[in-house]
Amino acid sequence: MPLTAENLLATIKNRWPDLRSWPSAAWRPTQIDRAILGTVLALSLVGIVAVYSATAYLAASNGTSTEGLLLEHFVRLVIAIGAMIVFSQIDYHVVARFSKLGIFASVLLLIWVLIQGDWQGGARRAIFGFRPSDIARFALIVHVAVLLTRKQLYIQNFGRGFLPVVAWGVIITILIGAQNVSTAMVLLMTVLILGFIGRMKLVHLGGLLGLGLLLAVVMLLLFPARAERIESYLGLRLFSHTNEEMVFSNQGERFQILQAQIAIANGSFTGKGIGKSTQKDWIPAAYSDFIFAIIAEEFGILGALIVVSLLGIFLYRGFMHIARNAPDPLGFFLASGISLTIGLYGLVHVCVNTGLMPVTGLPFPFVSWGGTSLIVTGIM
Repeated sequence: MPLTAENLLATIKNRWPDLRSWPSAAWRPTQIDRAILGTVLALSLVGIVAVYSATAYLAASNGTSTEGLLLEHFVRLVIAIGAMIVFSQIDYHVVARFSKLGIFASVLLLIWVLIQGDWQGGARRAIFGFRPSDIARFALIVHVAVLLTRKQLYIQNFGRGFLPVVAWGVIITILIGAQNVSTAMVLLMTVLILGFIGRMKLVHLGGLLGLGLLLAVVMLLLFPARAERIESYLGLRLFSHTNEEMVFSNQGERFQILQAQIAIANGSFTGKGIGKSTQKDWIPAAYSDFIFAIIAEEFGILGALIVVSLLGIFLYRGFMHIARNAPDPLGFFLASGISLTIGLYGLVHVCVNTGLMPVTGLPFPFVSWGGTSLIVTGIM
């Protein structure tokens, strides 16, 4: 039987009965989903307001104007949304043809940034102002989707199916983990979930999860600054209620999380009002890593829930509608991977801001101030 998209789709439907409800009508890849576009525009609008408020301290410290920083964010946002619209008109099969080139280029860029990259946040993360890790996450999702499609007939075979698919995920995760452990873990979780959806054996996925945890431990041992974040977070969770000095001293991650929690508490249910945040001057990177806390302070729990709901709509629409209505496995895996990655980014961001996770530095999609991350998210 020839290995075609139709045969692969039939194979998946036959081997996984839950997917028998897939529609047979072809989905036009040139159509942009209005619900997705509306959700992105709504999140972007919230982001514009929040960034304008949160960049006041940054503008004062850099000797620039808040309006100038807002204009810079707005331009990047327009580029991101424009890229989203343009790429939605491109057949994803065309993008898939360059998956191997994209993954090779990503590996080279990640190696380059480890050797000669610009220092940001205590690690080499950027080259000429852009972060290769953002490009790599898109390239990895595309390549994993392509390999899951091609290897679907023998995906449960360790050597012929599982290993070729996850090998690139492990390589990219290791290279990104040296710069940003949280981004690496999000990508690893995305690959794991895609593997589960793609019918990989649970024992194989369990081994991959164990390898990921082992790599995380190794990264923490090799880079003590990352281990200190975990220790700081655990110390805050366990001892802050008995140690006032820990609460009020301006000491790294403990201080950031506590100030973010104060901001959320200050917002109460309806918020203090636009531009009236008092914690934005105390929270480092309030315009990016802790933008959700500023939203909660100014718009209240109600506004924060609306933002989370918008992200939930994006995830639901991308996974349950676009992915399930895809005409072939490649479209299904691509839509699933992109939706999961963006959803996990937002989830981790919220968990950090509420103190449920250590500080990671992940932005809230389409809301946080960003450069490469914002534009690549739009392309995805």
